[in-house]
Amino acid sequence: LIVDQGSKVNNNHAIGSGGGIYGKYGSFVSILGGSEVSNNSAYNYYGGGMHIGKDKCSVFISSSAVNMNSAGLDGGGIHAVGCANISILQATLSGNVAGRTLLAYGGGVYAQRPANFIIIGSSVSNNIASVGGGIYSTPKKEGLISNRNCDGKCDPPLPQFPRILISNATLLKNVARAPAGDTNSGYNTVLYM
Repeated sequence: LIVDQGSKVNNNHAIGSGGGIYGKYGSFVSILGGSEVSNNSAYNYYGGGMHIGKDKCSVFISSSAVNMNSAGLDGGGIHAVGCANISILQATLSGNVAGRTLLAYGGGVYAQRPANFIIIGSSVSNNIASVGGGIYSTPKKEGLISNRNCDGKCDPPLPQFPRILISNATLLKNVARAPAGDTNSGYNTVLYM
């Protein structure tokens, strides 16, 4: 799916996942050229703005906005599960909310097991969730290597670039708040990994 040239995916509502966009297994979703995904809701489930899921999927957002979306559970703006690549370049993610009353993760972005997650020159601000108000990401378990010296003959090989890269980005005024009556959450307002 390509949303381009100032197109708008706005004011949509789903009882299930993916208020604005729902991408099934292996989906490739691009939001480009001043387009926006705004004011959408996934009332009871995941991905107020978009839900992209289950392995070999990709999300590419460039010079566009994912704003003011809400999800009943995780991923107020973006909910991406098992995607190979998530790239957010010169984009805005603002005012997204994950979780109405329940413990929920990733107000702006929920990224579960991404192989590569890149945010460059973007703004992630004023998003709300119980954990990871701005961004919640769990690393891909396969191929993670730490403190390993194998003289250039590693199996699997050492990664050539970071799994998560945030560069020249603004992460500002995101909020991690505990749901009513819960005193064990409400932490990591910017990034939870």
